Amino acid sequence: MRKILNQFVLWGAILAIASLCSAQDATYQTKVYIDNGGDRLSVKSGGTITVYSGGDLDLKSGAKLLLNSVDMSKAPAFTDSQGVKMDSGTLTVTAGSQTVTTSLTTCELVFIEISAAGSHSVNYEVLGSGTTFTVQGWLSGTEGTKYVGTASGYWSAIDQ
Repeated sequence: MRKILNQFVLWGAILAIASLCSAQDATYQTKVYIDNGGDRLSVKSGGTITVYSGGDLDLKSGAKLLLNSVDMSKAPAFTDSQGVKMDSGTLTVTAGSQTVTTSLTTCELVFIEISAAGSHSVNYEVLGSGTTFTVQGWLSGTEGTKYVGTASGYWSAIDQ
């Protein structure tokens, strides 16, 4: 009888633990999931996909990476087998210009986004040479005269 009672207590304990393990927290919200149909990974607001150091996000030939409304100061450095192919960062244009040194071999394409400027009538030009580029501003109608105000924003450069 004692053996049956011990088995009953053991099974009761196992079932109690199993039910505790399967109980769900009512506040839990799935934020990263595979959409119905299984053709898309979705991330809801507050969700994150993390690729840890040493990990890769490998886009094969013909694949696209779409970046919508991205803060370019946080964009990753893209590489291929020859090294870094894209770099980005923040701009602080003071006294009309800023020279930026990138991790690229050659800055073939440079994109800038001015998010705060002292004057809205400032034009900006990007002059690249090797691993660096210079952002220079001038007021409309005064081409060749350096703008002396300040501006800030983001830059992104590509080595094709």
